[in-house]
Amino acid sequence: MAYTPPPAFAPDDVLAASDLNILSDDITDLDARATESAFMGVSLLRGSNQSISNATFTDISWTSASIDVGGWWSSGTSVVVPAGAIPSGFTTIYVEIHGQTRAASNGAGTRYLQFLLNGSVIEAAFNVSAITGDTTAIQHTVWAEVAAADVIKMQVEQTSGGALNFATNTFKIKRLGPGA
Repeated sequence: MAYTPPPAFAPDDVLAASDLNILSDDITDLDARATESAFMGVSLLRGSNQSISNATFTDISWTSASIDVGGWWSSGTSVVVPAGAIPSGFTTIYVEIHGQTRAASNGAGTRYLQFLLNGSVIEAAFNVSAITGDTTAIQHTVWAEVAAADVIKMQVEQTSGGALNFATNTFKIKRLGPGA
């Protein structure tokens, strides 16, 4: 059902059923649009360290969801776009994906953060040179067009020369609106 501009009415008009049906259909359409634009998404956390090997992009394994409206995550590394996130009449939605992590203190190399959609990098990895004497914080945000059952992951990499712990990992996906 699509929105149809309602007819103009003048005082003392006798309203035809077809005119009232247009208004009824429009109210139904607008209610569906409001419902479909309600918040839906997930916020994941891994508070404990995850050891990341040198020079290897590695999926972050999530331990909890502080928010999961719509059933995006159940366990592990993958967020799966739920069918209920796609409004009726559409095949895709746009999402905002944000990740944040903190690499253990080590002044050598570079730290990377990237997101995958069905195994492919969404945008180039965001990278930061290591900070000597302090943890290295990284955050990255991308937008993507996704369909039901698409799989989204967050990966990190580091080039310190040995394994390095990453902690305080967060991963958030928020539905922005219908796509195509």
